[in-house]
Parts: sequence; structure tokens; C-alpha cells
Amino acid sequence: MLNLMDVEPLFWIGLGAVAAVICLMQIVCWSQAPKAQRHG
Repeated sequence: MLNLMDVEPLFWIGLGAVAAVICLMQIVCWSQAPKAQRHG
């Protein structure tokens, strides 16, 4: 049970890191996308 208690915080930190990376990738894609596509 102690192992689960130690792993759980790392699990949530990992999820947060993955979500942050995905958000950054989307921001980069939007910033690099042609402005013409934004109107569509």
C-alpha cells in the first residue's frame, strides 16, 4: 500500500506534464499555421 501512496503523486504529475506538452504543441501549431486557415 505504501508503494501505491508513493506512486500516485508521480502519476498525477506525469499526467500534468503530458497535458502541458500537448497544450504547448497545439499552441506552436496554431502559431505556425497560416492566418488564412484561422478564418476557415
